[in-house]
Amino acid sequence: MWSLSFAASAKSAEPTKNAALAYWQAFALLPTVDKDLDKLVIEAPTVKLDDRTKELVKKSKTALTCMRRAASLPACDWGLEFSAGPHMVMPHLSKPRQLARYACLHARQLRNIVVPADEAPGGKDVTRKQIAKWLDGTTKDYDEIHAIFDLPNDEFQPRWDALVKRIRAENPYSSVVLPALKNVREVRDRGTATWALFRTAIAVQRDGKERLATIKDPFGDGPFQYKKLPAGFRLTSKFSFRGKQAELTVGPVANR
Repeated sequence: MWSLSFAASAKSAEPTKNAALAYWQAFALLPTVDKDLDKLVIEAPTVKLDDRTKELVKKSKTALTCMRRAASLPACDWGLEFSAGPHMVMPHLSKPRQLARYACLHARQLRNIVVPADEAPGGKDVTRKQIAKWLDGTTKDYDEIHAIFDLPNDEFQPRWDALVKRIRAENPYSSVVLPALKNVREVRDRGTATWALFRTAIAVQRDGKERLATIKDPFGDGPFQYKKLPAGFRLTSKFSFRGKQAELTVGPVANR
């Protein structure tokens, strides 16, 4: 019997701090529209702005408010069953796409209005010219995110901290709509650690402990840590997720 034990079994995010719950609220609050209006939403990046799109933005205001609140929360736990592997069910995937389309309509509409302080990113009255500048700057911010996404952790963290600091100071719109890249990287790295542990455990079980010397922990300077158990063994990675190291136990459940 195999058991994977790390972040997936760690204590779930507190409800008040779990962005996934706020995103689900946003999904539930998305307006139900007819086929013609739904087509306008699908074509959000290029559709001509008119009274119909203005009404769509108005109807989605509450959902977008929930989206902004979700983006500000420190953790996002969708409650996914990672142990199911490629059969894992992810029912939420289509919802963010629709929410993003409404956010796109809202962003495009911002180009054509002066937003009062109580609604504007940054909490102050802004001109059309300033809003357009923020939106153009968001594209550059995405480019910088793309440039640092795959950096090693020791290089990524200072670059990410500097980017967040700059965005908060220079572009309040970007600070609202840009993705939580650090959380995305953590989930990606968790998957990388999971599969590396699994493949290594198969090799060790088949070829013996000596095989460890030929396989590097993708998050360390050498092989996975190995611990002999009464009826099996445990592999541990240097990767940790929310304070818990990734590990995989091979053997009876009693070994855990």
